[in-house]
Amino acid sequence: MIGRGPRSARAVAVVAAVATAAIATAACRRHRRHDDDGGGGAAAEADGPSVRIAAILRALRGDDGHARDRALRDFAHLVRRKVLTDAEGLAFVRAIPELPALPDEDRDLQREAFHTLDPEIRFVYLPAFDDIAAALRDDGRLALMELLGTTDHEKMATAFVAMLDRFPALAPSGTLAWLTEHPQQGPVLVPALLQRLDRPALQYPILALTLAYLEHDAITVDVLTDAFPAVAEVFDAQVARAAAARGDRDGAWLFTGDYPATRDLVIVSCKLLAWLPDGLVDGRLRQAVALHDPLLATWGIAVRRQLGHRPDAAAVARAALSLDARSNLYASLGGDDDGGRDDRALMPAATRTQEALAASLLARYVAYRTDAGRLPDAIEPLARVEVDVGPPDGVLDTFVFRFRFADGPWLGGAAGPFLRSAEPTVQDFGGTFSDLEPVGARTAAEIGATADLAERWRAYRADDDNDDGDGDGDGDGDAGAADDAP
Repeated sequence: MIGRGPRSARAVAVVAAVATAAIATAACRRHRRHDDDGGGGAAAEADGPSVRIAAILRALRGDDGHARDRALRDFAHLVRRKVLTDAEGLAFVRAIPELPALPDEDRDLQREAFHTLDPEIRFVYLPAFDDIAAALRDDGRLALMELLGTTDHEKMATAFVAMLDRFPALAPSGTLAWLTEHPQQGPVLVPALLQRLDRPALQYPILALTLAYLEHDAITVDVLTDAFPAVAEVFDAQVARAAAARGDRDGAWLFTGDYPATRDLVIVSCKLLAWLPDGLVDGRLRQAVALHDPLLATWGIAVRRQLGHRPDAAAVARAALSLDARSNLYASLGGDDDGGRDDRALMPAATRTQEALAASLLARYVAYRTDAGRLPDAIEPLARVEVDVGPPDGVLDTFVFRFRFADGPWLGGAAGPFLRSAEPTVQDFGGTFSDLEPVGARTAAEIGATADLAERWRAYRADDDNDDGDGDGDGDGDAGAADDAP
């Protein structure tokens, strides 16, 4: 949920009890119950809250922590049983601004109160939400926006956008991230969100959400075409920033300051441009190809290739020298499954060996999946450990490296395993890894964790659940290498 942080053990237990219904339905919120006629199961009471709701509100306003927690549980129970009248629900909603934050427990009762409403949100609450929004703390507002944005109904989506406009200083990134994973209400949400790309904090989540909706057929390309001027404005601004940033090819500058955000925006914009006609976007993609940043140049190359252009050999050669770009570039230049053109020969021969691709995969693992947060300054091969797993796969190769940052100690890491019969390849079957520990006296097999590789491989092959067609053995359809490859 939005805005949550570490809590005490007691607070965690209480929140877990209060949010049981929300957690149980989180993966399928598009099926959340809402009341189409504005009613609430039982008839509304004209005279305000009932005795039971008055007791709950009294406890929530009090200083007894146990009583507050019990009151939240009691209200959540009433919501789950669907026995609240409209008047009871409205009385609870209107009391939410009075609920305190609990700094000592890192909790906010406003946020938790909105979570208790999660399984059954009613249209009759919408005017009350509008009335109380200004009196909420930011945590409460974000929880309200989450409740509205993740409910699969046009009225709720419209109310969510209205809240975005009322509180422009807030960026409900958690809600937008949830919608990116669970696309819903596309015709309502996406055009409205694309009109709000002038808010820097929302640019990346909105563009990422738009891309996900396109990929899931939750909107048509016409929605993106209509918003092209706004998308192009973001792309142009970020490409200009990337063009002004300079440094060593794989230096720390790529990962410091606000440049990573610029990178993210250029990449997601390139992905969106791939959905549009070539004549509309090729000039901008050529700008990306010309960037000094090799990863961004790779995205320009890859998207232009998708649109039918042969890659520029000089641009490919420059990008291939980068540890950051090399494995992605190799993956993006390969032939399609239907026998399409294979442009990998445009990469210099030394950059498309299995060892060179393995070094790129490990460097990217270190930069993006460890606390190091940047590419190594130096990386050197230590060993190629081979394990014969028998037919039909034969030999698996794991490449062990040492690497370091500036003049720091040499650290160990490994990339692979790779099927020798498929070399050169960037399919590492999810085994690329570094613990950022010094090489020391460790053997190559210890660094590469190859001691029981044959046994693990046979178990992987025997597991029918892993047959998802990507060859990585994790059953998720993601090959585990070059994870953001074009």
